[in-house]
Amino acid sequence: MPLAAGLALSAITQAVLAQAVTPAPSAPAVVPAPESAASSPESSVAPAAAAPAAKRAAPSTQLDAVVIVANKREERLQEVPASAAVVQPQQLDQQRVVSVEDLQRAVPTMQGSGNGLSIRGYGATSFSPTAEGAVGVVVDGVSMGGSSETPPNLFDVERVEVLEGSQGTLFGKNASAGVVNIVTVAPNMKSFGGVARIEGRTRSSGGAQFALNVPASEQLAFRISGGLVQDPRVVHNIPDDSWDGTQRQNARARMRWLPTTDVRVDLSVDNSVNKIKGGTPTVFYKTTPGSPLTAALAACGVTVGEENTQGCASEGYKRKDESRGASGQVDWFLGDYTLTSITAIRRASTETTSNELDGINVPVPSATQAPLFKDFKNTSQEFRVASPDFEAGNFVLGAFYYNQDIDGGSERKIVVPPGLTLGDTKQQTGSTRSLALFGQGLYRATQDLSFTLGARLGHERVSTTASGALLPGAIAPVIAANLNPVNAELTDTYYSYKTGAQYQLTKDNMVYALYTRGYKGPAINDVIPSPDTPVIVQPEIPKTWELGLKNQFLNGRVGLNFTAYHTKAENYQTTVLDPITLSFVSGNAPSATFKGGSVSFYGRVTPDLMLNGGLSRMTTETERASIGATGSEPTIRATLAATYGFWVSDFRASVGTDVTYEDRPADDPSAPLSWAHKATIVGAQAGFRSPDGNWGLTLNVRNLFNKFDPAGRSGYFLGQFVGDTGAAFQTFKPESLRVIGLTLDAKF
Repeated sequence: MPLAAGLALSAITQAVLAQAVTPAPSAPAVVPAPESAASSPESSVAPAAAAPAAKRAAPSTQLDAVVIVANKREERLQEVPASAAVVQPQQLDQQRVVSVEDLQRAVPTMQGSGNGLSIRGYGATSFSPTAEGAVGVVVDGVSMGGSSETPPNLFDVERVEVLEGSQGTLFGKNASAGVVNIVTVAPNMKSFGGVARIEGRTRSSGGAQFALNVPASEQLAFRISGGLVQDPRVVHNIPDDSWDGTQRQNARARMRWLPTTDVRVDLSVDNSVNKIKGGTPTVFYKTTPGSPLTAALAACGVTVGEENTQGCASEGYKRKDESRGASGQVDWFLGDYTLTSITAIRRASTETTSNELDGINVPVPSATQAPLFKDFKNTSQEFRVASPDFEAGNFVLGAFYYNQDIDGGSERKIVVPPGLTLGDTKQQTGSTRSLALFGQGLYRATQDLSFTLGARLGHERVSTTASGALLPGAIAPVIAANLNPVNAELTDTYYSYKTGAQYQLTKDNMVYALYTRGYKGPAINDVIPSPDTPVIVQPEIPKTWELGLKNQFLNGRVGLNFTAYHTKAENYQTTVLDPITLSFVSGNAPSATFKGGSVSFYGRVTPDLMLNGGLSRMTTETERASIGATGSEPTIRATLAATYGFWVSDFRASVGTDVTYEDRPADDPSAPLSWAHKATIVGAQAGFRSPDGNWGLTLNVRNLFNKFDPAGRSGYFLGQFVGDTGAAFQTFKPESLRVIGLTLDAKF
């Protein structure tokens, strides 16, 4: 939204709200205290929930400060000159956000999944093993790097920060579109306690979770958390009577130790495992009447149509993703300075053991791609020193080292009439080495005017070795290029920087302007299907302008923020499907432009009403060397979460709703099977807590009006192979159909 419009709306809003609120001293930016059971035993419950009727206090209007670490130090959201969204545990529970990709239900600028996550429309899926996504994922200060393709699940979380725009100066080379920063709940030495939750849901879903805080002394505490969650079923594969629905297993153990008053040590180990044991990843919603594909699906029992959720693969889809690791952080408080060391070892893997690409259970023709696996091994080390917040400003300086080794392999097999087999195998290894120095500082020129300047100098080395072989029994490979060896290496030295200014208009209103030059590291294609396919995918350089206006109302209880941005990514890394070999390869478009604006709001409007939400308008234009610039209509996304609390006798009750709206244009409006998505999905919640606040019961409905909402639709890339070039398929998400759940939680 244009900055002038934001200023005007801000002034009008302040004038209106001023009539309803008695002036009081300024307060920090805030978020609501949760009405539902918190994720940690130390977190508060609904205001005055423990008070019996005779002793009820009025609901609190003072709320916890919203804290983010966009500048590698804890700061209040409304004081940071950057666009960011903070999702608290109450909202994660309300919207059933259990994975990083689920965050798009709470953050309107976020879309996609895996290494295809995007923020502000910026981000593209890559099939090169050494390529990384444009959105960095950080957990407790540890960058996931390439393993962000399979990030840990979200459980026992204190907050999730979504930092929008290039964050490369402080967070590194895979943060050109933004960063998802996950902060888990830390142990505390104050009290023994825990939380437990069990939930039953329709469509054979539900789960159980727990967290336990154990203080061993005034200087040492442990926290153990874990759970098992079953996602709702959507797709039924008829031949083997199997269903989809991810099963999520989570575990984490943390330790906090204060050996001296000047040293804090945090150790953590975690493991997340996601399994899919059936269904099919895609189902057909459109085929050509009379085609061989239509006949085969009908014989299987599949009714092709817009709301089809049945598959016909000979064997259901089977996949396992795992993310695990250990990390240690040591903070030395040297006077007013803080020296921090973060060391981490992580491993992530994805393995597919059954994946039928043709989608029909006939022996000829048939196409499979399994087994398929990737394995990431990461080691990282960060040192940094943060200054105190002087009257004149502050700074942070640091160094970062990162090493990633990648192993991967795949097998493709096609059987064609009269039963001849085409097949090949592929093995890849790769590595990425990164070394960087970084620094950023804030200078306060006057009481109201401040300037930000930061820079990063880094060195990258990327290498890949790939080889292929003919599948035993095959007469020829599926992709001839798979048999060609690839052995390549690239080194690059780069710089990125950030500069900006902020001005405090009043104690509750701040305007800022930023310019950043980011960096997304190079990659290497492991398959070279044609002479035009580049071996090296060049680094991507995003350059972003951002203007923002941040406002507080109701004595700091409500925040209302506006942002406008323009990003031009030079050498934009993108993925295309080679039509001859059916291989996905990476390359560079000359540039891509991402522009738009957003509005976000949060806080407690009244003592009993809490709101969080936002609206985003995003437009993308990509310049391709062969066809020039191609643009799209803007994507409009909006989110809202609202909760209202009230007393029923001695029980604290609450009702709530959440809404996600999306109007996304087709990727290519000229393509007959290109899909445009427009949907409004509504959720609802109602619950109560006991008089002492120690247990609660909540009814939660996702997709309240049962609106059929696929995750995506596309033309079938094997249409010619199965005799139907007009075929199209669709994919799903857990909320594609209505889900009703009942949750019982307890704290002790």
